Amino acid sequence: MSNSCRILLAAILLSGVMCAHAQTVFRWVDEDGEVHYGHSVPPEHTNRGYEVLGRDGVVRERIEPAPTSDELAERRAQRERNRELAEQQRSAEARDRMLLVTHNSEQSISRTMEMELVALNSQRASIRVALDQVEHRFERLLAQAAEHTDEGRPVPAQLQHSIEEVRTELRRLRADRAALDEREEHIRARHQSDVERFRELMGRGPES
Repeated sequence: MSNSCRILLAAILLSGVMCAHAQTVFRWVDEDGEVHYGHSVPPEHTNRGYEVLGRDGVVRERIEPAPTSDELAERRAQRERNRELAEQQRSAEARDRMLLVTHNSEQSISRTMEMELVALNSQRASIRVALDQVEHRFERLLAQAAEHTDEGRPVPAQLQHSIEEVRTELRRLRADRAALDEREEHIRARHQSDVERFRELMGRGPES
């Protein structure tokens, strides 16, 4: 192909590109809701979204508006919710696998609960003994303080300090006892949940 032919072909192609570009029309809406047309979108309106129209007036491409800060925040929140749901699903599946690996019957689940309750009751018995001892000591200290008061003497600072120490110990032991009660409720609730889930995984009805 001669140089003149190459030049002519390049000119024809360039003319076609320029013609196609000239026929491209953009449509956008400003902040007042007014519709505009043009061969380019002003920079201040690009974030509002626009449409690219073909020579036949048909929409060839639609550029969505840039998300607002609230929309971006909602998208982040939705991704976080999806992540948490996925994590919960993975955790539930892991619990199901562990349940089937650990137990082969409902009786096995019940035996596990009974062993946990035995250990818990042992701790409860130890706390009960300690609580009885501390309560008796507390009563003796209060009696000593009452003697000083009845005799018109001030309660010694050391005795007051001992009373407060024992009072703190009583609160701790009672809190430990309450925590064991809550733990027992949790163990029994988990046992019931495990039994029901085991039946579901084994394809058994609630009366099985």
